[in-house]
Amino acid sequence: MLSRTSPSYMTARTALRAMNRHWDAIRRYQPLHGIPAPPEWSPREIDYLDAWKKYLRWEMENPLNINDASALRRRVVFAYNQACMALRFYPEIWIDFAEYLSSQDQHSDALAKMHSASLVLPSSLAVQFAYAEMAEKHKQPNVCKQVYEKVVALARADIDSTKAKYTQKLDKLEKRLAQIAAKKKASEDKQEMQDTEAPAETPLADSDSDSDESDDLGDDSGMDGNSSDASGRERDAATVAMERAKRRINVRVVRTKALMEEDLCQVREPYTLAWIMYLRYVQRAEGIDAVRQLLRRPRSDPPGYLTYHLFVSAAQMEYHVAKKPGIAAKLFEFYSKMFSDQPAYIIEYLSYLINSGDDTNARALFERFQGTSTGDSGDIWSTFAEFEYSYGDLSSITKLDKRFIEKFEHESVLTRLAARYSYLDVDTVAVHDFGFPYRKDHRGDGPGHGGLRRPGDDDAESGNELAAIAVGSVTGRHLRKEQLLAPVTPKRFVRLNTSALEEYDPVIEDFEAPEPMSASYAGGGSGASATEMRPAMSPSTPSTAQFLEQGDVLSYVAAAVSNVDPQNFDSRALDVDALLDAILQARGIGQQQQ
Repeated sequence: MLSRTSPSYMTARTALRAMNRHWDAIRRYQPLHGIPAPPEWSPREIDYLDAWKKYLRWEMENPLNINDASALRRRVVFAYNQACMALRFYPEIWIDFAEYLSSQDQHSDALAKMHSASLVLPSSLAVQFAYAEMAEKHKQPNVCKQVYEKVVALARADIDSTKAKYTQKLDKLEKRLAQIAAKKKASEDKQEMQDTEAPAETPLADSDSDSDESDDLGDDSGMDGNSSDASGRERDAATVAMERAKRRINVRVVRTKALMEEDLCQVREPYTLAWIMYLRYVQRAEGIDAVRQLLRRPRSDPPGYLTYHLFVSAAQMEYHVAKKPGIAAKLFEFYSKMFSDQPAYIIEYLSYLINSGDDTNARALFERFQGTSTGDSGDIWSTFAEFEYSYGDLSSITKLDKRFIEKFEHESVLTRLAARYSYLDVDTVAVHDFGFPYRKDHRGDGPGHGGLRRPGDDDAESGNELAAIAVGSVTGRHLRKEQLLAPVTPKRFVRLNTSALEEYDPVIEDFEAPEPMSASYAGGGSGASATEMRPAMSPSTPSTAQFLEQGDVLSYVAAAVSNVDPQNFDSRALDVDALLDAILQARGIGQQQQ
């Protein structure tokens, strides 16, 4: 009996030690509260995910040498179920689990598992797309359409809610601006009415009696003048307050619009991607005609709901699937009016024309959009230059290089030659002949790019100087580049809500300059001795002491040295050492006296 059970016992004991190492790593990185939470992709969460995946791979390697396939499958499924409980909000665990079940010919279980994942993670595009593709693989078109329709509806709801939230804020601000404008107009109308109803001015009297009478009523007329001046100041103060409030609200309007655009960018891309995946599925399942019918729905969305990627995908589909370059070109041209301010779309359009062999329209498109701002049009110029260098004649290449040098300040004959004598990542001329990676006047991007300066690149130091700077050497510690170049998740950082902050607009009162000091306190004349000057400039002198008590150091210094003869200046006359540096900078004191 011992001889029969000893091999199994030794195998189990070895497997137990290995399994304990995996479970120790899992317990080491598991959440402190033990409750599954959506990942923020912190290092601890990534290590926790890796520990679970290593354990799952270990289970699938069959360390116990189980001969029964069904028993091994049950053990692996049990491990996956544990992982799905611990990593409930990690999409890749659910997808891996479904793929494993599908590889074991358990297609219905795999589809059911993806359905559960779609309910747990309704906002995960990866889960929804994998669920739809698995349903497509098992010939369930109704499930596919339901999944894609659900994804599109959820993404559209996110955009609608975001726009509604900020639109409500903007409407409130607009109402406040309208109220301020109405109040200002009412004030102006009231003032105009008062000016219209005011009595005509009394003409000046020539007789002595009228003069005496006016003298007798002098006090009353003065009171009336004071009251009119007071009311005028009140009106001016009210006008200033309204202008200040209007300016503050306008600042909030601009800030709110910027925040709205930032949030819309985050929800606009998932909505576009959902439509692209939907169109791809319809093309595979029903053909290009169904794609054209479906494309009408996103085309009817308001401006700002979709990015240009959807229409590039639709045009490329017409070219590659339907084999109709004419329709694709018309789509590109139609949407170039909508996305004319986005160079990325123009580059896609230009690349399509070049790849389809339409050289004439490619050159016309470049001439139409090359006049945009320098920073935005740099990639357009580079894309067209690569085409011209490869397939254009020498005269057109020479003209293009001349225009390059005239448009971009950092371009020269040398940089154009380096770009012309290169292909893809072969930049031998730029690296070996011109030495771009090692020169300060031409930044190097490494051997792969030969140090070519692309239009729109930012200025930077030369490659050898950057290589001398150690990564993370500010504190003396050298960090890995992967740590500094890791992606940043916005959810991990708290964003300050600045919408409730008001613009700081302090009221600056008129500064009343102090009265000039008398000559007795300013010191003697040119022949005065240091002993005679010392009492005049001492901090115990009433005038200078008053300046110091008020914190007016500059007035103190000015009073101390304004009338001092530089030839007889004695810095010891000032009893405050902290003011010596300021006094020695006084005009009229020479180097010798300093």
